[in-house]
Amino acid sequence: MSTMSAEYQTKFDRENRISSIIETLGGTDITQIFIHSVASLGKETELATALPGFEKYPERSLLVARTDDIVCVLERVDNQYLQFLSSLGVGPRNGNVIQASKCLYQNDNANLSDSLMSNQEALLTIRKLVKQNKKIVLNPYIASPKEFKLAAILETILGRKVHILGGNPAIVDYAKCKHNVRTKALELGIPVPEGDIVELQLGEDGKPLVLTPIKAAINRNIGKTGRVIVKGSFGLSGSSIFIVEDNPKSIHKALSTIADRTDNSIYIVEVMLDITTSPNVLMHIEPSNGRILCVGVTDQLLSDNLAHEGNTYPSCANTLKGMINSAQRMSKWLQSRGYGGLVGFDFGEYLNPETGGVEHFLAEINPRVNAAAYPKAMMEHFNKKLRQKGWPCIDSFLSAKIKTEARSFAELIELYGHLFFKPETGKGLFPYNTGCLKLGNFTMAVFGRSRNEVMEMYDDFKTLLAKE
Repeated sequence: MSTMSAEYQTKFDRENRISSIIETLGGTDITQIFIHSVASLGKETELATALPGFEKYPERSLLVARTDDIVCVLERVDNQYLQFLSSLGVGPRNGNVIQASKCLYQNDNANLSDSLMSNQEALLTIRKLVKQNKKIVLNPYIASPKEFKLAAILETILGRKVHILGGNPAIVDYAKCKHNVRTKALELGIPVPEGDIVELQLGEDGKPLVLTPIKAAINRNIGKTGRVIVKGSFGLSGSSIFIVEDNPKSIHKALSTIADRTDNSIYIVEVMLDITTSPNVLMHIEPSNGRILCVGVTDQLLSDNLAHEGNTYPSCANTLKGMINSAQRMSKWLQSRGYGGLVGFDFGEYLNPETGGVEHFLAEINPRVNAAAYPKAMMEHFNKKLRQKGWPCIDSFLSAKIKTEARSFAELIELYGHLFFKPETGKGLFPYNTGCLKLGNFTMAVFGRSRNEVMEMYDDFKTLLAKE
């Protein structure tokens, strides 16, 4: 880690040897081309249910991009929002935001990479923007075969090498499946909850033919704590997770729901432990035998059914060292299989009733950028500037999805502009994902000096929202 990055890092990051995410992604000799499309995660119908407004999500990468970087989006970003970012010194210059309109591509399942590949004007604009003396890195949300195809097309157009930040698609697909990760964790000595992997036979309609194996696994494990978690091996944002209580009604409800689904044939049934916190550890893996660095640790905000709702920083986990070691071990294995780039590890921390000690377990991994990366990068960008000016630095943040009556950034400013982040104080609200305002929501980071201060600001803001 460079001394430059250490200068503006928080005490928490320094103490836990957590590296700067913006320094790790590269210095001024690199131009990143961001294509942060979540559409590569799955089918459009599933995404629309799990993540409404997902087409607008690529604009989140504006928060990580630097002046000379290029950010590709599907839909136009509100000009007033771009001006707001610019006034704070955030993101690329305006001409470096490229819209690759989906209407040029007829397929409904087209993602941002598809749209760019078929948009000659956008590709030529990228050629005009990149400087000859810089290394070009394609920075995807998740590396699917489409991103590798786009990288090859860009190489032809630019006449030079285009590096891609992400593992080969085979290892990405392997790591997306929760049962694979559980099996590999056990092999590597990484703690996971007690449980079973169950494979169900599916009928022609894609629904399970018999539920006996899953019912048996529930009965085997439920007595240990009175609850189990049933997880489909693949699922978006908690969409395939079921919490089952130790009573016939709850078991019947879970089995009936699974009987009707067509998205998974493999399920994991795990003993549900009473977690005290659910940290997310973000690692950066350099290709081949390069460095493996921890670039962020946050605590997740989870709904009652364990869907991700946001993150808080710094983490208050007690077993952080063990979690980072577990993440390092799995990262080393991923690297050996050709993975490179960012990868998120979701852990649970709990009090073991038998030993009385605090322990951790691995819940799942996401071989991609995750939601916590955006506010973490923002905090670092700001702290770099705040330290130079001698202003108070940010030591804590909270990020969460917010529902609002505002339908444009102008309306959001009118309602809450007085609460927005002020660099001279190092605290305030920072809105992003503002393209989703048309659907009545956006994402917000709250920056401040401590978890308590940030939580207070967030609670005050929720009180204001309730009055809308």
